[in-house]
Order: sequence, then C-alpha cells, then structure tokens
Amino acid sequence: MAQARAALVKVYEVPNLTYAQRLAHAKSLNSALAKLEYQNGTTQLTCRPAMIELPVAGKCNLRCTMCGLSHGDPGFPNWTLEEVKKFEPFFRFARSVNPTGAGEPLAVRDFFSMLELFSGYGLTTGFYTNATLLTPDKVESVIRLGIAQVNISIDGATAATFENIRHHAKFATVVGNTRRLVARRRELGRNIPRLQIAMVLMRENMHELPDLVRLAADIGADSVYVGFVSAIVPENICEREPIRTNAMLREARRVAEALKLPILCPDYLPEHATAEAATAREAVVPLAPASGCMCSHPWQQLVVWNDGGVSPCCRIRDQVDGEKFGNIHETPPEQLWNSPGFVRLRERLASRNPPMDCQICPLRTATLH
Repeated sequence: MAQARAALVKVYEVPNLTYAQRLAHAKSLNSALAKLEYQNGTTQLTCRPAMIELPVAGKCNLRCTMCGLSHGDPGFPNWTLEEVKKFEPFFRFARSVNPTGAGEPLAVRDFFSMLELFSGYGLTTGFYTNATLLTPDKVESVIRLGIAQVNISIDGATAATFENIRHHAKFATVVGNTRRLVARRRELGRNIPRLQIAMVLMRENMHELPDLVRLAADIGADSVYVGFVSAIVPENICEREPIRTNAMLREARRVAEALKLPILCPDYLPEHATAEAATAREAVVPLAPASGCMCSHPWQQLVVWNDGGVSPCCRIRDQVDGEKFGNIHETPPEQLWNSPGFVRLRERLASRNPPMDCQICPLRTATLH
C-alpha cells in the first residue's frame, strides 16, 4: 500500500507521458489505492474520491408537486464556474462527476463551461434535467462534449398527468426535446450520451408507469429509472396503496422485458403495511450487513449538498456519533475527505458496526468498483 500511495503522489512527475496519459494513470492508481484502503479498513485515506456529486443547480424553472421548492424551500444560488474549480484537486483523480443539485442544471449560466472543465479532466459526466431547456444548441454541446448520460425526468405518460405534477412544463416540449437528443445522437453515429428516463412514482401517476415504459422505448431511451416519491407529500406516497403500487411495478417490469428495455425499479412494498406506518418510512426492520461486506461509498464518493455540507451518500447527511462531515464553506474540500465524520463512519463500517441509516439502506452491501 505504501508503494501505491507514493505512486499516487508522484503520478504527475512520470516522464514521457502526455497529459491525457497522466490523467488516465492517476485515475487508475487512485482506484487501486482506494480498493486497497477499503479492503484493509483504512479510515484516514490517501486516495481521493472517485465519484463526486456537485449541486450546481440550486434553483429551478419548474415547480413540481413533489419538490421542496414547491413547499417552502427557498432554494440556493446556482454555482459559478469558480466555485466548481475549488474541486480541481480531486478532478485529476476522480472518474466521474454528477453536476445536478435540487434545481435545473441547464438553467445554470456557467453549466456548459463546467462541462468543458470536466471533459478536460477526463471525467465521466452525467446529469439530471427536466429537458424544458434542452434546445438544439444544447443538444449539440452535450453530444460534442461526450457527456456519458443524460437523465430526463418525465413523471407521466400523458400531458394531463405530467403537467399536473410538473407545473410550468409542457409535455409535448419535453418529449420533443428528448426525441431530438436521440435523433441527433443517431445522426452522428454516437452511442453517448446514454438516455435514461426517470419517473418519480406516486399515487397520482402510478397508473401510467407501464405506458411510460412504452413511451421511453418509443423515444429510443436506453433505460428507465423509477423511484418512490419522498414523504414531503405524505398523502401521495406509494406505501398508502402497496397492492396497487406492486401491481404497477410488476406490469412495468413485464412491459420492459417484452420491449428489451432495462428498467431499475424499487423493491415491492410490504402489502400488509398500514397507512400510519407508511408515513414513517424509516420504521423498517434493520437488516444486518452481509457477512464480510460493507458499504464502500465512504471510500470512493463525495456528495456535496445545496447548503455546502458534504457526506458519502444520500442517506447520512450531517454526522456520525456527533462527528460532523463538514461544509465546503468552512473547510477546503480536500480536508473534508478525511473529516471527523468521514473517519468515524469508516471506523463503524470497518468494524461491522454500521449506523442505523446504513443498516436500513438498500445499498448496504455496495462494493467498491
């Protein structure tokens, strides 16, 4: 491990390599070191994060019924290119970046300058968008920059349902812009960006899930992602109708299989759950981590939140056992990677004593890749 650490520090001193070769070499060494440190249960890391999520979009042009921006959340300022550049020490070693946030990234003034920066560092880049602003010029830029994946949110298979959820968006515009992306990609003979259609599943739209799968296939999407709505709108959560929800999930999977379209859906809901229990999603029986396996996110992923706070994932936000992960507005990003919160979480996972949030996480057996 000492040799791997030394090589990572000196990777940019290796002679007779082009800049692109140095980048590739640095990323490979970083991945190898991360795997070693993960396997050895190292808690103070020399490796850098391989995956970075940056909330560059704090504001949105829509007001969707299931979003905090429609329920009193004031949002946050959109990031500038200079703010993104604070993470450049990580970009040389990271493999991927997701520049999205709670808002709409295509509305961020510097967004395509950010994508240029990521491209220059050889980062695999993907982002979420509502596609309302996906103009022909932006389609050309996304393809030219080699963006790996575009995730487009479409929460209904009909205009009536979609527009009742995504206020200020037009179904025909979003579908048309999405088709344009696929058509232009085909014209240029490219296989990226891969297109994933994402749907937030709720009582209001679950009846259209199978038809959304059909629509995605007709558009030419590469996959479909389905996630349950959060409890921010408790009357609309799927757990209130588990039998109906499960029926729609089964039908969607059947349709996707027939169309040979990959689909990622949540697990089926317990059909004996009460409405009261449904509003408390955390009231589940903890599942012990699989023997010999612990989540690898704290060894490879840095998630930055809209308020500047950092964490390794979406489940644990602020601290572990009172130890804080930290905030980029108070501490340089490089120091946060080994903040007291990150170190304490790695200690808990390495000792097979994960926090409750980790025990009930569906990705609790994630392994390093």
